[in-house]
Amino acid sequence: MPATALVGQLLAAGLAVDFAAVTALPPYAPELNPVEAIWAYLKKHEIANFCAKSIDQVSDYARRRLKSMQRRPALITAFWQQAELAV
Repeated sequence: MPATALVGQLLAAGLAVDFAAVTALPPYAPELNPVEAIWAYLKKHEIANFCAKSIDQVSDYARRRLKSMQRRPALITAFWQQAELAV
């Protein structure tokens, strides 16, 4: 059983859990999701004006650009900071 499922069961049972914090989040909050920032950056900077002949070309190119973004730790850190989440 994944640890998150165990924590959820303990909290649902009313048991105290000292190693996890529960925070209520809105149902849809893209500004709190770093992945939303990654996709926005990818669309505006990495694959903007890319003219593909097929969806496979778009997929391959986007995958390569995402992999290149992995090698830029300052960029990834910026996405987390923009989301205003504790790391």
